[in-house]
Amino acid sequence: MPAPPSDPPAADGSSDVASRRLPTAVALLLALLAPGCGTSSHASAPPGDAGEDALSSRAANGSLGAWSTLAPMPVTRANFCAVVVGRAVLVVGGNYPSDGGFTALDEIDLAVAADDGTLGPWTVAGKAPSPVTQCTVAAGGGTIFLMDGIYEDDSKGGRVYTATFDGSTLGAWAPAAALPGTTRLISQAAWTNGDALLALDSDVDGTTYVLSGSVAAGATQLAQTPWVPQFRGAPQWAVTPAAAYMLGGYADADAGNAVLADGFGALESTMPLGAAFAVGALPEPTTFGAGVGVDDWVFVLGGRDGVLSGAARPGVVSAQASADGTLGPWAAQAPMPEGRTNFVVVSAGDYVYALGGAGTQATDTVFAAQARF
Repeated sequence: MPAPPSDPPAADGSSDVASRRLPTAVALLLALLAPGCGTSSHASAPPGDAGEDALSSRAANGSLGAWSTLAPMPVTRANFCAVVVGRAVLVVGGNYPSDGGFTALDEIDLAVAADDGTLGPWTVAGKAPSPVTQCTVAAGGGTIFLMDGIYEDDSKGGRVYTATFDGSTLGAWAPAAALPGTTRLISQAAWTNGDALLALDSDVDGTTYVLSGSVAAGATQLAQTPWVPQFRGAPQWAVTPAAAYMLGGYADADAGNAVLADGFGALESTMPLGAAFAVGALPEPTTFGAGVGVDDWVFVLGGRDGVLSGAARPGVVSAQASADGTLGPWAAQAPMPEGRTNFVVVSAGDYVYALGGAGTQATDTVFAAQARF
């Protein structure tokens, strides 16, 4: 595969070595924003613990209520990851611009979603093993799985860390499985399905892989299985109860790093994940946005139409996932109050929350809209 364009600097000011292990790597770490330019790098948007759906008797219908702007997160952050356990929203790590550079965070902050969609006060739930950006996280069985990230302490990379979570605080982190081979889960998707711990990694070797392990076993061993024979940079990931999706993103250098609209899905009824199949294309090519599944609906929010260019979009579209995993037609929904790229979206209770990211500069904003009625 030919080398991609020259790698821009990482958002945390580091070289690309930590984020992509091959010299021909497509950089997923774009320089974090100065006012009026650039964007931050993509943070994955993993789904919450499977127990979340049981907390609501309502159901999604593909529409969104009016967006509201909630109290901001405790700190401006981009390049972070987030996960939902019940109604608790946890945001992990990230970084923010300071003194001409970037400060990486080890702080893990928590807020609890109320019935009316507001979030309770943000509190510190714990610390990551080291300040970390571009992380990938999942939750299940009372455990948080920090799958990987770009750590300030390089020795922490390439390994899963686990910590118990009691609903308000995290226990001590313990090292679990080393990632297979030279795999790095940098801004990828991870989630749990029963006892299965799953992650998707779109690798610059030209393959998207499924990583799978056991929640009960504490992710002490992970298997790696090819899923889609192509690379996708900064796609929009989404997981419904029945299927997982990789939507849009950008292609490798052989295809000119073109921004894409098409995507793939796979049923979760076959472990580690069913065979990939094509799904209906997004209304427009999109990368560095966010996806989220709510019941049998998939929402894609924000993003832009260029790898190193393009304005942040406020738009939201949704499509219904059928029993066989195929997606119905995409329909426009209420746009966010402002354009966002490289942000995190999670579902908790009856609402979806758009966290942080960037418009024309990095932000601490939190937007909320009702998704179950």
